[in-house]
Amino acid sequence: MLKWAKTIDWLAINSSALVLLLAIQLLSAFSHQPVENPEQQTANNPLHKPNETEPGFGGWGFWEAFFTGLIAVYAVRQFGETRRSSERQLRAYVMVAAVHQTEIVPGTIPTTTVRVKNFGQTPAHNIRVIIGMGFARHPFTDMEWYSRTGEPAAKFGRSLGPEDDIRVPIDLGGTLSAEKILAMEQGKWALWLNGKVSYTDVFDEDRETEFGMFTNKLTGMGAWAAIDGVNRCT
Repeated sequence: MLKWAKTIDWLAINSSALVLLLAIQLLSAFSHQPVENPEQQTANNPLHKPNETEPGFGGWGFWEAFFTGLIAVYAVRQFGETRRSSERQLRAYVMVAAVHQTEIVPGTIPTTTVRVKNFGQTPAHNIRVIIGMGFARHPFTDMEWYSRTGEPAAKFGRSLGPEDDIRVPIDLGGTLSAEKILAMEQGKWALWLNGKVSYTDVFDEDRETEFGMFTNKLTGMGAWAAIDGVNRCT
């Protein structure tokens, strides 16, 4: 797959060179139109006759180069679209595949394992993960999500092949009382997860997947659902 990515880059560079050569051809056609009466261009008679052929936008040579250039520009644009489409199909897509939650009971620390998977067709390199977990009033308002401010929970620095996954554990950092769990069961409070996965694909593009999820009565205790407006992928 890496060889295919390099081939795409080689074609893009050579397509640019083709456009440059055609531009030179266009300028050549413009600058070297024949003059029928060059002897008239003398110091004794500097004026040109009206029926002389002047350098400029005339002759089949110019128009042939002009339309050839237009076709080349269109072809390069189409090639660029094809390249972007190929990258979208071949690139890595690293996202959350599943969340495993321990039982939420009074006096215990809720612990979650987030499974991150590469759903793409090529490897993702230099995997970096930030995940935070908290407990807050629900619906959420004016929250500063952890993935925008926090430190990485796991710096893997490794590659993740197609269909491969990694598991990142995270816990609340404290126990939940019976009163807090009751508030979750009433839908007034919720546990939340927020994180970001950063990686580099085989096209040497830096990518990010940001996610946010919550659990309470609305999702089913221990089941996680997406938080609106937080999840995105580049």
